[in-house]
Amino acid sequence: MRKPLSGFMEETYKMKKIVIKFGGSNLKTKEDVTRIIRVISHYQTEVVIVVSALYGVTDILTKTIEDVPRAQEAVGHIKTSLMEMHRRIVTWYIDDRDYNKSVIKKIKERIDKLEHYLLGVHYLGETPDFVRDVVLSYGERLSSLLLTAILNYKGIACEEVLPEQLGLLTNGEYGNAVVDFAAAEKNLQEHLSAPKRFIVPGFYGISPGSRVTLLGRGGSDYSAAAIGRCIDAASVDLWKDVDGFMSADPRIVDKAVSIKSLTYREAAELSYFGAQILHPRTFGPLLDKQIPLRLFNIERVAPAAKPTPPLRGTPPLEGTSR
Repeated sequence: MRKPLSGFMEETYKMKKIVIKFGGSNLKTKEDVTRIIRVISHYQTEVVIVVSALYGVTDILTKTIEDVPRAQEAVGHIKTSLMEMHRRIVTWYIDDRDYNKSVIKKIKERIDKLEHYLLGVHYLGETPDFVRDVVLSYGERLSSLLLTAILNYKGIACEEVLPEQLGLLTNGEYGNAVVDFAAAEKNLQEHLSAPKRFIVPGFYGISPGSRVTLLGRGGSDYSAAAIGRCIDAASVDLWKDVDGFMSADPRIVDKAVSIKSLTYREAAELSYFGAQILHPRTFGPLLDKQIPLRLFNIERVAPAAKPTPPLRGTPPLEGTSR
């Protein structure tokens, strides 16, 4: 059993924000969103919440990019699909008629902007790299809008802020960009310093020329780590639907067990050699400042549970197997 923090370390932890991230595997069902609300309500400090797209949305967008150059009807299909997916969740959680309508209107406006890009792709007959990155970013843009509306309705005040508003600058490489920390750090500190909760769509940043650039595979985890570094977070907490790193692939080895703690190097090596829970690039932003990276299984969090703050001397990465 861990002892609570005390003295200066406790106060320092309380003063700093925590970056928490929810992936697409946490955004499948009504029960998943309920768990997210529960988790966020248990944090006793200010947080920056990074979200992925709803489960399956990025795959749908990717398929649409392939289809739309030769089939304009693909635009209408995805508009209908995205509206139905997001409207369903709004209806589950927002029963006030007027607020429900206002949220759906905002979602429609964001989908309408996506439509403009897709129609451009159709008329061009191809997808330029910069347009592909914009289109694929819309899964996260929609989920951040959705979650912000639901949390505010449930009395958990928060504000959505997009990477372009934050100034989350990258090296400008389409499809696989990295954050330019020298340029982005001051921007994020200025925008995220207010004493409130923020919700940020993951997976993308902005080039020096103000164009959307995706952060590649594992982009939302990398987004969370990059934001954590820029604001010198107390920790970066990644909420998954698994127990963290395992001693072996549990699909192959029956007696595989969860690994409670790892160094950055050990975790990166496991990732390079096939552990798919995190991409190796997730660790890079946290190394210099030794910011703890913590993994939690959202399906194992009891209604009264809350994350435990990292202690002095805690290894850089923690897993949970509660």
